[in-house]
Amino acid sequence: MVLIEKRDPPTKEDNFGPFKIITLTHGKYAQVSPEDFNDLNKYHWQSRKSQCRYYAMRKLVSNGYERWIRMHRQVANTQKGFITHHKNRNTLDNRRKNLRNMLPMEHRALHLHESMQRINET
Repeated sequence: MVLIEKRDPPTKEDNFGPFKIITLTHGKYAQVSPEDFNDLNKYHWQSRKSQCRYYAMRKLVSNGYERWIRMHRQVANTQKGFITHHKNRNTLDNRRKNLRNMLPMEHRALHLHESMQRINET
């Protein structure tokens, strides 16, 4: 068996702060905070489409059952009953600064407010 060493990519930066890249399937990649990179990079992450957006996800098999873990929920430590909101709307940008845990009602109200602002701008 040949082990493939995953290289530590250089840290990049944009207007939202520093990040490292984790390669996903289908030619996609996720942006993560440098302090989360080593913990996240030990898993095989896939890009999976859900509700017209791509998310970084990994499969967890336990006791014969499989479930999907979303990277943003793992990074934000999102508890059951909460939603992880991506502040910049990029669902593959899983930097801590970009994630916010919210109640579903708060999340709906936020997106409704944003939609109304876009309508009023036109």
